[in-house]
Amino acid sequence: MNGEHSNNSGANDPSGGMQIFFGKIPATGTQEAVDGIRFDFNDGLRVFTSDNGKNYLLRVNDLDTKSLLYEIVAPSNATVVSLKKYYVNFRLVISEPETDKLLFMHDFNAKAQTVMVQFPVHTLGDSIGRFSYVERFQEKTGCKIVVENINIVLDLLFSTGKLHFAL
Repeated sequence: MNGEHSNNSGANDPSGGMQIFFGKIPATGTQEAVDGIRFDFNDGLRVFTSDNGKNYLLRVNDLDTKSLLYEIVAPSNATVVSLKKYYVNFRLVISEPETDKLLFMHDFNAKAQTVMVQFPVHTLGDSIGRFSYVERFQEKTGCKIVVENINIVLDLLFSTGKLHFAL
């Protein structure tokens, strides 16, 4: 295994995206909602309203706890990003702010989707301990898991050359 790794995990990228080991987080949402609004679940829930002069009422719910997490009237050409970056069973609801008329609703569904799991590289024991939770998450959601930073963990284990592992 080589020891070459990028040191810019989470660093801002001049092109507008965020650079991570796995690739670049797109600068705008990857999914289409309504009226040119885009959203995705890269780095939490992200919603990008279109530049059409309209306001939208955005509600974000946690479907597991049945709680309202966020409610905001978002203006035209706005970006709304959830503070929660880890897994939440999100529901996004977009309505007209004056009448509360439903325009769009989307429930997060990881089934058959690729989900990236990032382990911090400075906590080897914690990272190893979390593998069982990653497996349970995969079984619960039916997603495909990609584990980021695993090469760094493996490099730490194999770097001395004094230990030999039978695989």
